[in-house]
Amino acid sequence: MLSEAGAPLQAPLALTTEEAVALILSYEALPSFTDKPFAKETLSVIAKLLASIPTES
Repeated sequence: MLSEAGAPLQAPLALTTEEAVALILSYEALPSFTDKPFAKETLSVIAKLLASIPTES
């Protein structure tokens, strides 16, 4: 209801590294679908997921 009233709401999505990788691999398993819905948005999500995965130091 707050978002409908114009109040900006943000909540971090807490995924484990394994969950983030699973989502990325699920998307990449569909290369034969050339006309993917929400292609631009999906690439944005994939970029955010990749950025959220901790790198080994």
